[in-house]
Amino acid sequence: MGGNLIGKRDFIQKLRDITKSFDIPLLVDEIITGYRLGLGGGQEYYGIEADIATYGKIIGGGLPTGAVVGKDSIMEIIAYTGDAATDAKTKPFYGGTFNGNLLTMVAGAATLQYLVDHPEIYGEMDRLGNKLREGINRFCREKEFPVQMTGMGSMFCTHFTDKKIESARDLADTNLEAAAAFYPHLLKEDVFIPNIHMGFISVAHSEEDIERIIAAHCRALESVRKLELI
Repeated sequence: MGGNLIGKRDFIQKLRDITKSFDIPLLVDEIITGYRLGLGGGQEYYGIEADIATYGKIIGGGLPTGAVVGKDSIMEIIAYTGDAATDAKTKPFYGGTFNGNLLTMVAGAATLQYLVDHPEIYGEMDRLGNKLREGINRFCREKEFPVQMTGMGSMFCTHFTDKKIESARDLADTNLEAAAAFYPHLLKEDVFIPNIHMGFISVAHSEEDIERIIAAHCRALESVRKLELI
């Protein structure tokens, strides 16, 4: 999902089959996709079950934390038994500033319970995400701008290339000068995209917000065109 590129389902499922056949643990990074694409994250989306997965601060309701989760057979290797003398000799040390932080855990439990109780929000965020991506891509096609927006669900990313994007290798021809000029213009339109250039829709965003974001992108792209960068 680097750059909000959609992985090929058959490739990912084949990777799962091969690793399982050779008894190789499959690790997936759900820092961004976990609970964002659905309750089952990227694994649910691609129809696989990993052996180890990493999650970000979604499990803390947005507060600083993270987690490494996995199957019992793997987690038992690192899980402390409670016997300090034995653990010190046989278990790897690990720690974290926010391990067991009460506020984080309470916020995380409340957030995840909300997602369980309101699964319909995923369909709505998917719909708004599709509207945003389709709106930007339609505008770029009509204006013949060598720009496109990729993503899935509530995630999106703008790429300054008209080359068909199927993998990260296809981003080698990205117009970095145009991209550098675009985001300050977008900020002038009151739309802030983090410096990783990936954007996210949340349940707080409305239909009107998406329309405003599309219009802001279009005006920012027009400004970059005036600079003769695209």
